[in-house]
Amino acid sequence: MLYVTLTRCWKGGLVMGGRGGYLGGSSSGTGDSSIGFKKTYESDNGGTVYTEKSRIEQSNINKQEKAKYEKEHDMCKHLADNGHDIVHLDDRNLSEGSYDILLDGEKAELKSMKGTTNIGREGKDAIRKQKADFVVFKFESFSAKTNREIEKLVKNNIHGCYYVEGQKGLEWF
Repeated sequence: MLYVTLTRCWKGGLVMGGRGGYLGGSSSGTGDSSIGFKKTYESDNGGTVYTEKSRIEQSNINKQEKAKYEKEHDMCKHLADNGHDIVHLDDRNLSEGSYDILLDGEKAELKSMKGTTNIGREGKDAIRKQKADFVVFKFESFSAKTNREIEKLVKNNIHGCYYVEGQKGLEWF
């Protein structure tokens, strides 16, 4: 069984079980860890993003992967700006699912939505197929229909958070 958690360690860095060890950076002060993670963002609000080096390498395969990585990383930075510690994973290396990140040690899937049509399907897939504990949505806009779709997810015991592009903060459901 793969044990995945993210906790503060006595050195002030982050420890992630199952995927490695200490994420606190090297003694050289570069922010790189010895286990394949790189600090890619540090927020003034105390949040940090560490990205698995193989995820960064994957982003250089083609334009589509680069665009996907940049969209995911922007979402990770938003979460860090709200005070959360994020580990951006190479989802190809996960044996127990294909979720994108660890958010404060919890498995989460990132979903960027342009409309409301697929909110339910994407939320269910994040939990049931990708094995995330919760889903993080980024919406271009928010409407009464978006709210109804979120309420449907809650009724199906699917939880997470969302934010609207260009706005600060997170709303949990």
